[in-house]
Amino acid sequence: MSETISMKRIELQVVFGIVLVLCAVSPVAAAEVAGVRVGDFLDYTIPNPPATVHDLLLQKSNGTFELVVWNERADGTDSVTVNLAGTHASVKVYDPTTDIAPIQILTDVRLVSLSLSDHPVIIEME
Repeated sequence: MSETISMKRIELQVVFGIVLVLCAVSPVAAAEVAGVRVGDFLDYTIPNPPATVHDLLLQKSNGTFELVVWNERADGTDSVTVNLAGTHASVKVYDPTTDIAPIQILTDVRLVSLSLSDHPVIIEME
């Protein structure tokens, strides 16, 4: 089952309850029509990361940022510090391999120290 709605060069297509945004304009305009917050960004750095450490910044539709940091080292750990380039009132750190509850809750923080092994860690900032 499919339904198509066209609006100003943006086409929303509903296929089996999933909304697909097809646009002839910028992704920002499409996101605004879909009700997703845009224009927000998070400035952060991981100074001098080992070659095995990687990161991915995600943003929820409510504006909350999720920074996923992981290490591809097979053995051992690497310590890194994430510089959030600004003070955040509330920062939660999650280890998705252990629990859905945060393993650490920080307040009024700019720097987050992590010990990374063989799985990701998620830093949530509102």
